[in-house]
Order: sequence, then structure tokens, then C-alpha cells
Amino acid sequence: MKNLNLLNALDKAMAETAEQLFFQELSEMHKENVNDVFGNGDFLVEVNIVEPFKARFYFLYEQKFAEQMVTEMLGEVIDSHKQLIDGLKELSNTIAGKFMANYIQDQQFRIGLPNFKSSSGKTKLPFEQIYNYYFDETKIGVALQPE
Repeated sequence: MKNLNLLNALDKAMAETAEQLFFQELSEMHKENVNDVFGNGDFLVEVNIVEPFKARFYFLYEQKFAEQMVTEMLGEVIDSHKQLIDGLKELSNTIAGKFMANYIQDQQFRIGLPNFKSSSGKTKLPFEQIYNYYFDETKIGVALQPE
């Protein structure tokens, strides 16, 4: 089976994950300046791709919709900040895994454990442009950096 190109693999992973985990349809995607669309208090999760190549995924989540997204994903109201962070890490890990399965079909891959980086807005991001995936009520920003 032919591998999808990088952006098509990411688009497919985002659409599938959103529909299956938090029940929203992908409406559009835009490449934008990260500082124009995410701000202080939003959440950042990092996932390393270990094999067959080295890269790092960054996922940005809007603070005002993160709790709702995780609640829908888990099927229960979350009651702690730790549960919110764990849910965002699981969501990021799922997207990264689906991306890899789409991108390098029929090959083995390995990704690292998701790492919550910051919610303070003080973290210096190693990228300026981000792919923003827009859903009914929120957006998820994604950047992929080779190592």
C-alpha cells in the first residue's frame, strides 16, 4: 500500500481521532503563526517519534475547551488538573500513533511517552508556524519538528 504524504497522514489522523474520541468533525485546517492563535494558559504536549526516524510532535490545546474535550473523550466529568493533563497526553499519543500508522503504513514504529510541557505561556516554542485543525468548538495546533 502506498504511504500517504506527511500532511495527508496528519489530516487523516486528526479527523479520525476527533470523530472517535471527542465526537467532533474536522472542519478546516490552516497553517498559522503560533503566537497569533495560542496564548497564555493554553496547554502544550510533546510526543517524540523514536523509530524509524527521529522527530518531535507538539500539540497545543486551548485552555477554554480542553476540559470539555477530555470529558467527552473519557465519557465522564473530570475532577482534577491531573486527570485533564493525562487526558491531553492520551489524546496527543493517539494522534501521533495514528499519524505514524498512516505515514509509514505496514512498517513498525515507536513513539515515546507524551510529556506535558507547560500551561503558563512562558515556554519558548521551537517553531513559529503551526497547523491548526478547527473543529466545531475548538482547535488543536500541531507542529512536527525533525531532530
